[in-house]
Amino acid sequence: MVENAVKYGYNVEKGTTKISISFAKIGDETLKIYVCDSGKPFGDNMEIGNGIRNVKDILKRHFPDRHAISFVNQPEKCVEIVLKNINS
Repeated sequence: MVENAVKYGYNVEKGTTKISISFAKIGDETLKIYVCDSGKPFGDNMEIGNGIRNVKDILKRHFPDRHAISFVNQPEKCVEIVLKNINS
């Protein structure tokens, strides 16, 4: 996800790339990971490339039926990964 943020996070108007990575532990069993960047918002018809496909495969292998990945534009453009039952 960070590699994609570097690749697609360039803000043409500002001439910069801003990337932030944050984590939020919710209780003992859930972890949320956010990778945000300053690039163009995700489109409605966003195509999934090899990088995202690889991340989805890894999540499926290590957290089967215990993960979610979403692409949000508000309040900033982020990929959100939710891992459940992380202590299992």
